[in-house]
Amino acid sequence: MTDKCGAETTDGTPCENPAESCPWHDTDDPPENGRPSKLSHERQEAIAADIEQGRSMRSAARKQDLTPQTVMNWMQRGEADLEDGKANEYTRFFERITRAKGYGEEWYMKTIMDLAKENEDHRFLMSLMKQRYPDSWGETETGVEADTVKLEVSEDVKRTWPE
Repeated sequence: MTDKCGAETTDGTPCENPAESCPWHDTDDPPENGRPSKLSHERQEAIAADIEQGRSMRSAARKQDLTPQTVMNWMQRGEADLEDGKANEYTRFFERITRAKGYGEEWYMKTIMDLAKENEDHRFLMSLMKQRYPDSWGETETGVEADTVKLEVSEDVKRTWPE
């Protein structure tokens, strides 16, 4: 009867491979766990910079030669790891992109406000905010839905108007 390796496996049970030929535990070198992640610091910052400028996650991913699904998987893993109290490249990515979304929304809103003032039309622009940021703007009312608007002006203001 051959001795079993007995090293702890990833699921916590003892390794059942023969001790003299275990391909995972008979070396001082850690086993290779697949290819390295494409989630480098440079990619994180490039994606975040695009999102801060109001670009979509999909666009930012494509510019980095990544599929949008890969970036979403990183975000999901980061969020789950963060909830589990872990700190790793995925949690840092999740936190960085969350901040970038806030800056992106601010940039987008400022641009829309400038356009609304210039074109004197806020309803179309508010609809863009609702589409782009449904979590923040989905329930927002534009305040002007009627064909006519009734304004009440004080007598003091009316006296300043030219005749």
